[in-house]
Amino acid sequence: MAVESHRTPSKISNASSAAFSIFELVTVLAIIGVALLVSVGAFGPWGAYWKAKGARRAVCNALRETRSVALAQNRYAAFCYGNVATNEPVEKFAYTAYVFTNEAVDLEAKYKGVENPPGFEDGYQDAPWRFLPDGVTVAHFVNGEPVPAQECLILFRPDGTALSPYSADYATASNRTHTIGFRTRTRFQTQNKQTEPIYLPVVIDLDTGRVRTD
Repeated sequence: MAVESHRTPSKISNASSAAFSIFELVTVLAIIGVALLVSVGAFGPWGAYWKAKGARRAVCNALRETRSVALAQNRYAAFCYGNVATNEPVEKFAYTAYVFTNEAVDLEAKYKGVENPPGFEDGYQDAPWRFLPDGVTVAHFVNGEPVPAQECLILFRPDGTALSPYSADYATASNRTHTIGFRTRTRFQTQNKQTEPIYLPVVIDLDTGRVRTD
């Protein structure tokens, strides 16, 4: 009799524990659901950041490859970037590289102070057009201000130094760099209650042709 009375509460206790576990599971699932909704809302800006960061890494590598070709082949090589036409209704931002077959061609005389790149009749395309992910906005900086990046060309000399169309007076220019920015998100300015874009920069040092991220 004592044994039977001992078993009965035990069964009731087990049933109560099982019921409590189900309630606990439902509560945990509800918390996870709320957390997922919050994280999806926060993913937008961070997704844009990682997209821009990946695009910047790809362009950095391509710039360094172009400079390496100029050094290795003792020729002028050009890194070309901008919006190009596609089969889709909109243009996409893309980049490629050109190598010039005639080392004696006076590219620099045609190039200095000209925003539109010179023709490529003396060169050949060294790489296919490579497209950046959708949603990545790119600008180059002129006098410290971002300008929407239309077609532009960075010319690497055979010695590895570089030339940008935005440093026409190269001999006396104080800022001998060319900066490309990859827009990631915006910053709110409390003073004038406006927003300004935040860019991840790629900087080409024109004196050396080396590429860095600041």
